[in-house]
Amino acid sequence: PPERSMAAKEDLYSRILPRRLRHQRPGSARGASSLDVLLSMGFPRARA
Repeated sequence: PPERSMAAKEDLYSRILPRRLRHQRPGSARGASSLDVLLSMGFPRARA
């Protein structure tokens, strides 16, 4: 079912995102928000 693949995606993302956030500086809210925009559009986090 679709819900299962969504959960799998979120699990994958939750592993990738914290690693990326650590590379960003604490003040770079723009970087985080652009990531969120890309994610909401369906782009994979790894390419964002």
